[in-house]
Amino acid sequence: MRFFKGFACLSILLLAIFVAGCDKPQTVVPLPPVPGDTSGVFVPFFGDTVALAAHQWTEIPASPVHMPEGYSMLTHYTEVNGRRLRNYTMLYDHTYKVSHWVAYPLHNVYRGSAGRQDVWVYDPSLSQSLQMDVVSGGYQRVYGIRGYDRGHQIPSADRQATVEMNQQTFYPTNCTPQNAQLNQNLWANLEALVRTQICSDTVFVITGCAITTAEDKTVDWIWKNNVRVGAIPKAYWKVMLRTKNGRTGALPNDGTAKCIGFWMENRTPDTDKVSRDFVKSVTEIEKLTGFEFFTGISDDVKSRYNLDLWGL
Repeated sequence: MRFFKGFACLSILLLAIFVAGCDKPQTVVPLPPVPGDTSGVFVPFFGDTVALAAHQWTEIPASPVHMPEGYSMLTHYTEVNGRRLRNYTMLYDHTYKVSHWVAYPLHNVYRGSAGRQDVWVYDPSLSQSLQMDVVSGGYQRVYGIRGYDRGHQIPSADRQATVEMNQQTFYPTNCTPQNAQLNQNLWANLEALVRTQICSDTVFVITGCAITTAEDKTVDWIWKNNVRVGAIPKAYWKVMLRTKNGRTGALPNDGTAKCIGFWMENRTPDTDKVSRDFVKSVTEIEKLTGFEFFTGISDDVKSRYNLDLWGL
């Protein structure tokens, strides 16, 4: 008798849950972890329980040994003069539908005259269902939101050696909803500043976005047909590493390296000039994002920058 009473209670409870669930949209998904804060304490993006490891390539942030569900770390390759090269690597978020970072080497071998392809196609490495539709048009045309560009994380202008290389920058996984005035002016000027650092040695660059900040932990969602389809970043950042003299023929180390970071809010900027106001140390960007960059370089070097070495 006790069994049947328990079964009846369980049945009523399950029915109540089912009925309640029927009144709610079936689009709610678990949110990814919130990045670190600005308190001066490094808060790992993936939390303390996820084991991280250094990567063989200098530009790749410390990455999970086993990637948590809901994320993909992917590398696109290209070919130049019969030589297979890495184009860029990204950490893509299936929920926010943005890459938290895109990391890439910058060198003259990636430069050329192939030109800007400007043809948006889905990233073949991921299901189309995991990507925002920026292939049919821009954010206003497809989602009805004004004032945002399909902002590249690795710039088209940094990949001009071949058509394939440039085409790979026009994937939805490499773009985010970026304030149009920011994208076309201040951010474009920062990208141009990065290209002035091209030298005989390789420049290592990581570009990323912050969906939330310590001051604002709300997520700005993009909706279509009452379904959340992606997120609008609150800010963008960039970190760079290079040898000081640019012609060592070797990877940067504590004795030869210079590094720097930048942080810009995703809004219409008050200036188009890349000034010292936007500069941060690599260590500061680590604390803001929860990622660990340039694992072969000491914290002491990453915590400092010399503006004169960067022409600022």
